[in-house]
Amino acid sequence: MSTTLYQLRGMIWYELKMHWRRRALKVMMLALFVLIVITSLLQHTEDFEKNVYEPVKDETGLSDAELNTWFTIFSTWFVGAATLGFILPIGIADTIPLDRQSGVSELFHSFPVTRGTYVLGKVMGVWAAVLWGNFVLMVITGVLWWFFLGSYQPLPYISMWVLGLGALTVLNGGLGVLLGATQPNRLRAVLLTIGVMFILPNFLGLDANTNATNSLWDFMSPLRWPIFAYYTRVNQSGALADAIVTAVVGIGELIMIGIVMWCWLRWKEQH
Repeated sequence: MSTTLYQLRGMIWYELKMHWRRRALKVMMLALFVLIVITSLLQHTEDFEKNVYEPVKDETGLSDAELNTWFTIFSTWFVGAATLGFILPIGIADTIPLDRQSGVSELFHSFPVTRGTYVLGKVMGVWAAVLWGNFVLMVITGVLWWFFLGSYQPLPYISMWVLGLGALTVLNGGLGVLLGATQPNRLRAVLLTIGVMFILPNFLGLDANTNATNSLWDFMSPLRWPIFAYYTRVNQSGALADAIVTAVVGIGELIMIGIVMWCWLRWKEQH
């Protein structure tokens, strides 16, 4: 294994441990767990079965297992996507500025670690930390849904966590780290991320799209509306292509922003 890969692996492992030692990720994951539990409890009532479950079953003609699967995915996705798509990038925006404020960045830069390895290790460390939390929540909440709602098809539920919430984790988690890398302190990193994630899309017309078709702006929006909409539909086939295109565009955005951040860090180092 090359020296660069050893360094990258060390950065990822360090970042994974640091994020789980800090408060932000633990609070976010705990809040997500509580929201899923509350949602599952609300659906374990006679009123829900009478006023929601039975009417939807009569209208769609789905079997109990199919309908349970849809309710499980929809309910988990709604709170999971809001947390990982909107709150996560804000919560981890201070990943690199925190190193600067604590003096850790000077220690890293004294080692033979390139700027590219440093930034990539930071991003992938965040991915590893959050995806590990996602896996634990997927297992625990999957059991809870089976207990409260009834039997369902587990593979679509797992797919939603791995592909849907996993995509939001990679895209918006990476975006939060890279945007924050340009800022000298934690507060400015958080404010910049909020501006790019919520304020800028509204000014550019990249806010929520309620139409049946998506435009180019919807695919480019950091809010990832086509991905968000995919798991809210009973019939998901029509939205699959849009969700895939959005993910591909998002990866392209991460690559471009990563290159810009690397160039910016190199420039700062030389001036």
